[in-house]
Amino acid sequence: MPRYQNRSTKSTRLRLPRFEPTGGCEIRRFEAHEDSVNSVVFSPDGKWLASGGYDKTVRLWEVESGREVRRFEGHDNWVNSVVFSPDGKWLASGGWDKTVRLWEVESGREMRRFEGHEDSVNSVVFSPDGKWLASGGYDKTVGLWEVKRGREVRRLCGRKSGVKSAVFSPDGEWLASGGEDKVVRLWEVEGGCEIRRFGGHESEVKSVVFSPDGKWLASGGYDKTVRLWEVKSGREVRRFEGRESEVLSVVFSPDGKWLASGADDKTVWLWEVESGREVRRFEGHEKSVGSVVFSPDGKWLASASEKRRSD
Repeated sequence: MPRYQNRSTKSTRLRLPRFEPTGGCEIRRFEAHEDSVNSVVFSPDGKWLASGGYDKTVRLWEVESGREVRRFEGHDNWVNSVVFSPDGKWLASGGWDKTVRLWEVESGREMRRFEGHEDSVNSVVFSPDGKWLASGGYDKTVGLWEVKRGREVRRLCGRKSGVKSAVFSPDGEWLASGGEDKVVRLWEVEGGCEIRRFGGHESEVKSVVFSPDGKWLASGGYDKTVRLWEVKSGREVRRFEGRESEVLSVVFSPDGKWLASGADDKTVWLWEVESGREVRRFEGHEKSVGSVVFSPDGKWLASASEKRRSD
């Protein structure tokens, strides 16, 4: 049995509430997964929501109605990460079976499989132009893949422990990764060189994200903090504190004004980036919140959680 992420327990219920940041009320739940949900993402047009979890499936939901419209099956183990391509035609997923899979959204067909990782794939992300896929895993590497041909073009090595999160910069020139070694690393995509390290977390980094303008990096980790870094200099410019549990996911709003974080304490917190103050707290989940994401227009926030135990 592979090690659990986020010290999760087997659970029996799914919650994917949508929130309006200005109002803070739960709008909708998406229920159908048979086990905990690890990742959730909006389509570029905001019409669809995709989720992946411990039941080895990726599911596509209609945001307006909340109904499940498609199921993507094929992974042999937990799905840890899902992401839409920039044009919304494809979904990529990575999981405990050490593979990255590319799915056609319209048909649900598996179009391509990317193999090469020697351990669980924890994070997958498309480049802004959709030509590349990056994947980070417990094998301590980040793989860079050409989407069209399915071939691996580069392997970013150098970490001494597993990669938990990887993300492209908005211009596609950089790739940031965070993981078990407590460090956020910045890589040059074209050359594969490590450019900068952001050190300060006292425990492993679970999530990293670029601001929409590419000037900032935010990271959240098991030391219960969210940190804001200046990409150019590598300095820590702000720390968002107050949580009493591990931070599992961080995300910027599309306008860059807000930062949301999900944590082991079952809540989602909304922060004002400029001041660092907490402006809202979203409660209602019954287990850890492992993934949070804003809709493309910034009006909604979706969060995915483990399920509640029935025994």
